[in-house]
Amino acid sequence: MTETLVIREPGDVVKIISRVLGFTPSDSLVVVPIGGDGPTARIDLGSPEGLAHALAPAVPAWSAVVVALYADDAQQARLLVENLDSILPGVTILATLRVADGCTYNPRAPEEPGVSYIAETTSDRDDLVAEAAGVTDVAVAENLAIDSYAAGNGARAWIYLDRAEALMGTRSEAMQGLAHALTNAVRPQSVEERDGTDQ
Repeated sequence: MTETLVIREPGDVVKIISRVLGFTPSDSLVVVPIGGDGPTARIDLGSPEGLAHALAPAVPAWSAVVVALYADDAQQARLLVENLDSILPGVTILATLRVADGCTYNPRAPEEPGVSYIAETTSDRDDLVAEAAGVTDVAVAENLAIDSYAAGNGARAWIYLDRAEALMGTRSEAMQGLAHALTNAVRPQSVEERDGTDQ
């Protein structure tokens, strides 16, 4: 049975990488294939030309990927992101992020603050879902979603956003804006991998 992996926010990418690799990388570029095409690859940071040469054998196997740069140097990360088309020619790059000091950052905008990611356990998430299920007022659910986002807790924000949508039967304009902010915290698209295929 193929396990379902869902990427809804930058922190999810970090957790998946650590799980797949079996460790948390540093000073690395990590390529995560979406849709089951090709290997997950980690390589030490270097020049764009050096990275392109090292990753060339894997490039034909990738169609769409998420790229994570584990780099303390924001300018180095930005340089590499600006050269991803030459590093990964012909590959659709769905999202990019920089990981440093327990936070994820938009590598194209080094001046923007990072977002802390929290390694949740399944029981933590189950507790949040149970907590949200007890909310029966749409406005309360929406406010909790917004407050959670403002506090940097994207997972909790998603849970209350989903609860508000379930209560209303649709997603309000405010929640559409919040969903956009959550899924665009790195780059324009959120991605999901379900049963080895894009959804």
